[in-house]
Amino acid sequence: MSKKTIFLIVIIVCLIVAGWAYYLYQKPRAGVKGVDADYTIAAGSLYQAFVANEDSANKIYVDKVIQVEGKVQQVETTQEGANVILASNVPDGGINCTFSTKNELPKVGDQVVIKGRCTGFLMDVSLVDAEIEKN
Repeated sequence: MSKKTIFLIVIIVCLIVAGWAYYLYQKPRAGVKGVDADYTIAAGSLYQAFVANEDSANKIYVDKVIQVEGKVQQVETTQEGANVILASNVPDGGINCTFSTKNELPKVGDQVVIKGRCTGFLMDVSLVDAEIEKN
């Protein structure tokens, strides 16, 4: 094969890979509405699981749909949506639930059930694509 043919094949393969990567990047994330929760747990218990053994909790909960029950500690609206923090049994920690819309947000002090996809633990346990199941 000539250098020109090899170069052309490499360019075509690169374009195919770039196109596939762009497609995956632009693909919308699946929400949790209508999806059954993999786990149902209290906010304090979920937080404690991550504090006790983060590696083990990551294997169990990360990328899973989790339904969490707890008391609303804080509500913040953002340009993209809202964040609701559920209280845990630790003063500085909780469950950070990120909503893509600002509709029907709970009030501080409400006891709620929220379903979302767990993305891990930083200072709080993070749930994205959150939906209120019971207010």
